[in-house]
Amino acid sequence: MNMLDLNFYLLTHERELERKTRSSIPAVQVLADSCHTTVWKRTEPDPVIAAGLSATDTVLVYPADDGQSVESLDGVRNFVLLDGTWQEAQKIYNRSPYLKRFPVLKIKGEGQSVYRLRRNQKDGGLCTAETMAEILRIKGYTGLAEQLLERLVDFQNQ
Repeated sequence: MNMLDLNFYLLTHERELERKTRSSIPAVQVLADSCHTTVWKRTEPDPVIAAGLSATDTVLVYPADDGQSVESLDGVRNFVLLDGTWQEAQKIYNRSPYLKRFPVLKIKGEGQSVYRLRRNQKDGGLCTAETMAEILRIKGYTGLAEQLLERLVDFQNQ
């Protein structure tokens, strides 16, 4: 049973699944049935993301320069996140025209990311788990957001 009235869809680059440092691991652990992971395939779009989600209650979480930022998260219950390195996420976005139908939600970190398992982090950039925690906070799930961030810190210290 889904513990939230929100769904997170992680469109994951295949190389990301090989990395033990991927921040989606604690997110999947904490959010369970509310977090759906799909491996991105350029020529085989995920049918739920490509056609099953409505653009009226779904946003793409991606720092696209050409995207329209979402002004409010009222009514939004589905969040599609591109899961991979910055370069891989950009590749997924650029090579997946079906993603362009969703409004884009840009979330920028307030200060330094706590995620330290990878180099070449963008200023103000958040890892997947931090982004999901920020969405949870905005939607009023502050306790769950804190739980996710605590799990991320524990994950990095293992």
